[in-house]
Amino acid sequence: MAARLDDLVTKALVFRNMSAEKVWLQYGLYVGTRVLDIVLCIAFIAVAIGLINKAYIYKKDEMSVKEMVMLIIPSLVGVTGYGILQYYLMIYERDTGKNLIDTYGFYGALSFLHYLISIVAILVVIVMFQNWKEMQEEQRGQELVLNQISDMKKHIGEVEKLYRDIRSMRHDMGNHIQTLEHLVAHNNMDDAAEYLEHLKNEWDEVSLEIKTGSPVIDVILMEKLREAKERQIRFLSDFHYPQNTKLNAFDLSVIMNNALNNCMENVSGDDPYISISSFRKNSIFMITIKNSFGGQLNFGDSDLPETTKSGREHGMGLNNIRRVARMYMGDISLEQGNEEVILSIMMQVE
Repeated sequence: MAARLDDLVTKALVFRNMSAEKVWLQYGLYVGTRVLDIVLCIAFIAVAIGLINKAYIYKKDEMSVKEMVMLIIPSLVGVTGYGILQYYLMIYERDTGKNLIDTYGFYGALSFLHYLISIVAILVVIVMFQNWKEMQEEQRGQELVLNQISDMKKHIGEVEKLYRDIRSMRHDMGNHIQTLEHLVAHNNMDDAAEYLEHLKNEWDEVSLEIKTGSPVIDVILMEKLREAKERQIRFLSDFHYPQNTKLNAFDLSVIMNNALNNCMENVSGDDPYISISSFRKNSIFMITIKNSFGGQLNFGDSDLPETTKSGREHGMGLNNIRRVARMYMGDISLEQGNEEVILSIMMQVE
């Protein structure tokens, strides 16, 4: 673009002032046009890079090969067009001894227009790429909200069931006390002991074995504990909900549900187990979830393993966990060793 403008300025100023009496003026104009050419080059490059840099928002995001190819194509088209135009310029001058731009002035104008359109095309593709990325983020956000709503409904159902059972026991407590008094009064100690054992079992079923400090997380862990007992999986919990923080219980429920569902689906080994623990250090909250696993994870080119699932749920679990963690300026890591998979989740909760 700078060269085409330089051609125009040189023709208008230098060639029109060619005279043996004005050699100094010709040299001065020639030097001036060369300086102008450099200034125009710097200006065009600076403006183009500035516009591209401003348009490209997701500079710190990881870029896939497909995304990189999509962004490079307009530049390749521009470079190819430049090569073709320069080739015809050189061939014409070699065959005729004349300059193509001097002979056909519109060639220079068309060249300038092609280069300008090439830069505009790069900007347009970047803007379209940005819009596509934003749509992806919105879609992921909607999926996250839908997951939270689904989890919330499930948790509310579990809590309602728990409180119905507790209300039922409290309602019948008077009858139970009268029955025990009757048995003791008639010295039926064996029957009284059996009756008490029955009451204890009922109470154990409705009372929470795991208390984390958050009713929502209690329900999730109790639900997974029951599932683990049914499948003869050891379930160990040393999780404590951080109090007085900005951490939302339902954001955390997305992490817990996805992580523990992955564990339940993949736990294996002679002595299958799942363990969850947490600790807080100042503003940093760490969650560690482990499960026995006898297979081999396939990480591919990513820091997260490839899943064997298919369809829309493909890879959603760990990505949902990472998305929530990044909402709290954190991230996740997944490691495998000694027939064990360890998921670590870090979040900033203050």
